[in-house]
Amino acid sequence: MKKILISSLILCLSCSSLWAQHSIATKANLSATTTRYLHAVQQNGQLVQPDYVYKIINNKTYISALIKVLPIADADWLQLHTGVLIGTKAGNIWTVQIPTDNFTQFIHAPGISQIDL
Repeated sequence: MKKILISSLILCLSCSSLWAQHSIATKANLSATTTRYLHAVQQNGQLVQPDYVYKIINNKTYISALIKVLPIADADWLQLHTGVLIGTKAGNIWTVQIPTDNFTQFIHAPGISQIDL
């Protein structure tokens, strides 16, 4: 009985680590400042946090970021589905303005490998 219990526990722990890796793999790698922003938003529910660069465009708040994109990245798709405003493109590094209210959706968008606020 003890062996069955231990085996079941090991199996559960193995599956939970696979699930965690899957959920991480579905979003871009986030810099420490980006992770800190997300944590602060989750803690206090405020989309605008101190120490970040924001722009107000057409009465909408955007947060500034640098992103690294994959070859499959589609600027038109990103703009249409996440509302991001794309600035400079220097190879696979782009400057963007991300709508604060679509930030979580943006980090899961296809074609983005890294995000740094």
